[in-house]
Amino acid sequence: MPEEETSAVSESYQKALDCVNSDNETELISLIRVGTIDLKEVDAHGTSILQHAAFRGRSNMVSYLLKSGCDVNETKHEHQYYTLHFAALSGNLETVGALLDAGAKTDVENSVKRTPAEMAAFTGQTHIASYIRSYFSPKVFLHYTDPSVGSSLQCDEELAIKLHKLATNYNIHPVRLAMLLKRNVKILQNCSVSIAILECERDKQFKKENNEVLSLRLHFLAWLLHKINEACKIPDKTETSNETETDVKKWEECCNTVIKWLWKPEKKGATEDNRDRFVKAGLKQYPYTQNTLLQQAVKTISTSAKSGETSAEPIAVYLQVLTGSQAAIFMADSHCVTCSEKLSNHMRCSRCKEVQYCDKKCQAVHWPTHKTQCRAS
Repeated sequence: MPEEETSAVSESYQKALDCVNSDNETELISLIRVGTIDLKEVDAHGTSILQHAAFRGRSNMVSYLLKSGCDVNETKHEHQYYTLHFAALSGNLETVGALLDAGAKTDVENSVKRTPAEMAAFTGQTHIASYIRSYFSPKVFLHYTDPSVGSSLQCDEELAIKLHKLATNYNIHPVRLAMLLKRNVKILQNCSVSIAILECERDKQFKKENNEVLSLRLHFLAWLLHKINEACKIPDKTETSNETETDVKKWEECCNTVIKWLWKPEKKGATEDNRDRFVKAGLKQYPYTQNTLLQQAVKTISTSAKSGETSAEPIAVYLQVLTGSQAAIFMADSHCVTCSEKLSNHMRCSRCKEVQYCDKKCQAVHWPTHKTQCRAS
């Protein structure tokens, strides 16, 4: 945590720091605009205003400070903490995302040789650690707004940004991704192009960039879109067609269908559920068998199937391989049992008090499975 020593800073720095601490964005912008703040000034510990804002999780302030000329990768901190280290400790995804979008380096180390992702994991901010590890630049998808890529791959900027946000989401549980797609219907309305872009980039990341994790991650996003598209036989949106409320509702229902399928109760005597089937089928469809992560996942799943290990179920292996975090983190009591989202509000099953959900929608999805084990406490 950055320590404050008011005696070691100028009056303008202190005013800016007060704005950060009190979350007074309007006043901070006013101070910057009149030019009374030296944005390179640091306190006695070498902490800049940008780093204080990052530590407090003030994402809007961070974005404005970056636009005002602050260097995202500069640090004078006595313990070599970079701005991304402070943001990682804040637990605020928007702040971390703003820094990463501005080009923050993820491999920088502080004086105890920990990267921002390692600091986040060390302090229990596992969702931040996963997000940093899986992040990549928006330029990857913005490339496809260029007409030179060809009509089958070209998209507009809005679609490129939505695909980037989906692909960099820290929680890649298929249920959570399907829920996000419900709120980003544009991706589904342009399903063929979205799948083509994801698969093209999947191939590029493996063949040219040697990024096995990102290649596999993009593959599973495309695989999920294939499943949703199968459930909803609506033609892709074209430039001459109008977006209708009916189309939106149909796509949303398709997402609901896939979500319910993923959590459909197992038949009596079944050894795996549909989430596991989704993962295993996706692994089979991945075209690069030399991918070491693929080999690791397949080996772990096949070995555990013989030994009966529940900790190495396909869905758990999938989460661990693609996030770099132990799958147990996403199955923990602090996460929604339906979609593995980190909980801000703890909504427990009112009957057994043993499972937690994001909201009533997640509870409704899980109930057909949970009701057979649910017992009043």
